[in-house]
This record gives sequence, C-alpha cells and structure tokens, in this order.
Amino acid sequence: MDGAHNPNGGQALCDALKSLGLHDLTAVVGMLRDKDCLPVLRMMAPYCARMIVTTVPNPRSYSAEEFAALARGVCPHVTVCPDCEQAVRQALSTTEGRGLLVFGSLYLASAVRPVLLEELQKAKK
Repeated sequence: MDGAHNPNGGQALCDALKSLGLHDLTAVVGMLRDKDCLPVLRMMAPYCARMIVTTVPNPRSYSAEEFAALARGVCPHVTVCPDCEQAVRQALSTTEGRGLLVFGSLYLASAVRPVLLEELQKAKK
C-alpha cells in the first residue's frame, strides 16, 4: 500500500517495486482530480497485470468510471469497482497468486487499511 499520487511519489514507488522484483500485480487505484494522475499511471502500468479502479472517499475524487478512462489508456486490463472496500475484496479474491498493490491516494489507503487487516486476520485462521 502506497500513497503515490504524483510523479515523484510514482517514481519512488516504481523504484521500490523494481528493487523488490515485484511485477504482475493487481492494483487497486483511485486518485483525486487535482493530482497529476496520468504520469503516475504510466509509470505504474509496467508493474501491473491489471488495475481495479475505484472512487476515493473524498469529494475531490474522480469517479471510478471517469478514472477508468485514464487507466485504460495505459493498462489493457481495467476493472471498475466504485466502492473502494469492495475493490480491495475483489482484488484479494482474484489475484491468483500475484501480489496486491493499493496506490493513488492517502485517503484511499486509509479507507482500505481496515479491510486489508481484516482479511489478513481471516487468512491467519
């Protein structure tokens, strides 16, 4: 999970993913309208097998449908799931052994963190 929402943050996240050898990820991503989204999406696309785009719980957010139009320009496998908590659950149930990455907004990270922790607890049982 990362709050990368601008080109500098996107580059830092790419550097981390590269150093960890991570690729073919399922990404849950949503961003705010006032952020420079397209460069970040372009940077992240090579690391993502697919993107599940969602609406960030913030009034400045792109809707999932609007954001999907941007994401489809850089990633061939884009799914729309407006509810961010449901987007994470969908991603977890369909990653097929690939990693999961949540990025694009600290508001998004904050909203989905409880879901990720809940699912982690379930997996430990």
